[in-house]
Amino acid sequence: MNAEHLQWWNNLRHGGMLLDTQRLSNLIRELPEKPDEYLQDRFRREIITFEDNPDEKRSSFIAFVLEKICKFTTPISSWYRGSNVAAS
Repeated sequence: MNAEHLQWWNNLRHGGMLLDTQRLSNLIRELPEKPDEYLQDRFRREIITFEDNPDEKRSSFIAFVLEKICKFTTPISSWYRGSNVAAS
């Protein structure tokens, strides 16, 4: 399998301890679509808001990234936060 779209992964300093390129290429077959201009602009605004007050804005920034940028929403996938995380 050609994994050129994952070359950036090998430039990170993790030494393969997160995921090796072969396993990552099974998860990410191709680069995701570029976000539209509205979402790019909103992401910039979210970053600025977070940088101005990281302690207070951390939770909403992470939620934005996971839900809007990474698209961790049903039916594609999901994530849990706060009291929705099981104790186990």
